[in-house]
Amino acid sequence: MPLPHPPGYKPPHQTKLDKRRLLLSVVLFSMMAALLLGFGHRAARVPGTLLQPIPINNFILVVAGAAFCGLWAEIIRQLALMARSRDASN
Repeated sequence: MPLPHPPGYKPPHQTKLDKRRLLLSVVLFSMMAALLLGFGHRAARVPGTLLQPIPINNFILVVAGAAFCGLWAEIIRQLALMARSRDASN
């Protein structure tokens, strides 16, 4: 359990989007999508089946879609944080 803040402490308010966190969310979501897609395809390829490898275009599309979802979620989260900090300061 974290210690309470000292009396009179005001946490810093976020005033703009943090680009480092946006980039981190894009990287994490795209890496996880690529990893899950690779593991899922590897698990589906059992001996004796004629399952073809995933075409690179489809692989890139899925990874880019996951990266966009991560970016969108982080942008919305940060915009909500900024709006909440503006409401608290008024």
